[in-house]
Amino acid sequence: AGVTSNDVEEVEGEASDVVKCTTKLTGTVKLNMKKVSTAKFELSWNKIAGATRYIIYSKRGSDEWKKVLTLGKDKLSYVTAELPNGEYSYIIRAARYDSSDRVMTAKSNAKTGTVEAIAPTLTVKVSGTKAALTWNKLEGVTYYQVFRKTSKEGKYTVIKTTSAQKYTANVSKTKTYYFKVRAYKVNSIGRKIYGKASSVKKVKIKK
Repeated sequence: AGVTSNDVEEVEGEASDVVKCTTKLTGTVKLNMKKVSTAKFELSWNKIAGATRYIIYSKRGSDEWKKVLTLGKDKLSYVTAELPNGEYSYIIRAARYDSSDRVMTAKSNAKTGTVEAIAPTLTVKVSGTKAALTWNKLEGVTYYQVFRKTSKEGKYTVIKTTSAQKYTANVSKTKTYYFKVRAYKVNSIGRKIYGKASSVKKVKIKK
C-alpha cells in the first residue's frame, strides 16, 4: 500500500550552535604630522580597508594618552584647534564598529610637535608725560595686554588691552615705571591662549 502523509511522523531536530566570526582589520596606520601655524598641527594618515572610523589619541607632555576625536571612514586628515604652549603627541587607530563586532588595528606610529610661546619685542619712547609703547605684530594674535608697575617689588596691572601694536601711557615726573606686553589669542572653543611676555622696559621719568 502507498504511504500517506498520516503515516509519517515529523521529528523536530535540534538547532545547531551559533557561530560568530570576527574578521580582523589588516593593515598598518601610518601617521604624518606637520605644523600649519604657530599653534596648530595637521594630521594625515592612510586608508585602512574595512575601517568605519579613525580614532585620534593625544597627550600633552608626559600626561596620559586620551581619546580626543573619532572621525568617519572617509576622513583621512585633521587640523587641530589652536593649542596652548607645550609638547603634543598623537597616535591613531582604525576601527570597525557594527552590529556584529568591534575590531581595531594596532596603534599607529606616534608623532610629536611643540607649540612655543612667542614674545613681542617692546620699545618705549618718552616725551614729557607720555610714554609711547610700540611692538611687533604676531601671527594669529587676537589682543595684546599692556602691563605696568611703578616699583621693582610692585605688582603688574593691565592698563590696556588692544588689537593694535601701540599704546601711549600717561606718566608722571620723578617716577620710575616698568612696562611689558603679552599677546593672546582666542581659539575655536573660546579659550584664551597666552604667549610669553616681552622683556621688561624700565622707564625713569626725570624732573
